[in-house]
Amino acid sequence: KIYCLTLFLIFNCFVKGEKLAPFSNHSQKDDIENMLSDKVFTLIEVKQLDKELKKYKANASVWIYSKPTKEDPYYTIYVGYNGPLRYETRYNFRIKQNYINKSNFQQYVELWNWYDKYVPLLQWRKNNHKPVS
Repeated sequence: KIYCLTLFLIFNCFVKGEKLAPFSNHSQKDDIENMLSDKVFTLIEVKQLDKELKKYKANASVWIYSKPTKEDPYYTIYVGYNGPLRYETRYNFRIKQNYINKSNFQQYVELWNWYDKYVPLLQWRKNNHKPVS
């Protein structure tokens, strides 16, 4: 019963476009992840996706998939739609922890190009004729 309740709470959180919070006391890491989620929502791609999804009475959802480690200094962030059957990722971003607080945040964000590697977001926009603002 507890397992089902936990799954229900996790699913409910994603459907509402909220990010999951750990079952622990509030910490500085929570603040960093909240700030990171807020900044990701300012990206043009995420705003456009959210606008697109609103036509279907849904919202874009941010999922902080992985946190920095000694071996991998990046936060990996998935952005997409949390559907009733699965999470549908539209964008896969990453950023190094020490760049999150930068005022020119977008300059340090990288995007998985779905072929073979991460590329700087601004370069991806230029190559795909997306506005840079």
